[in-house]
Amino acid sequence: MTRFLKAALMSILLFVGPPAPAGAPKAWGYIGWWLPQSWRSMPLGQLDRLLFFELKVAPNGAISERHGWPEEWTDLQLAVQQTNTPLDLTLTLFEEATFNTLFSSNEATQRLLVEALSLADQTGVAGLQLDFEIYTLAQLNAIERYREFVRDLSARLPNAGAIIRAMPNLPTSVQRGATAAAPGKGVSAAQRATADALLG
Repeated sequence: MTRFLKAALMSILLFVGPPAPAGAPKAWGYIGWWLPQSWRSMPLGQLDRLLFFELKVAPNGAISERHGWPEEWTDLQLAVQQTNTPLDLTLTLFEEATFNTLFSSNEATQRLLVEALSLADQTGVAGLQLDFEIYTLAQLNAIERYREFVRDLSARLPNAGAIIRAMPNLPTSVQRGATAAAPGKGVSAAQRATADALLG
């Protein structure tokens, strides 16, 4: 997804998705690092979740670019705590080579698990979103290790009851205290394998 499309998502996104009851829309907000003041115009208290975009994942499992998180975002952290707005950190991976290299290595996968758990344990962080988008076919062994990684991450998040929420056409989310939704099924035959599909 391009930066310009992400910028368009700065406004509140309204959608109905599992496991929300019928008639209960969810309002999510996106904060892009390149628009550091955009959150100030959002009605934070009316959002069900707020997602910080982005923390980039490297082939060795490290977070290679944090865009100032958390040191340069203290005002945002204070604001979401004051309004009791759940804040999720978005981890991104958009390159096929990075995905295959990372999840073909047990060492790199474990490093990412440690990094992700450390991020989720930060004060004021409600959960993580994995925005992993692969537009070509990924290696089967990498897909399987990715599945294991997601299961391990879900099981080891600090708060009891943390689960994976996988919604069609949306990035996989790792959230605390959410209600389980059915994961996506299979790898896209149309050359697009998202994190949702890889859970199947």
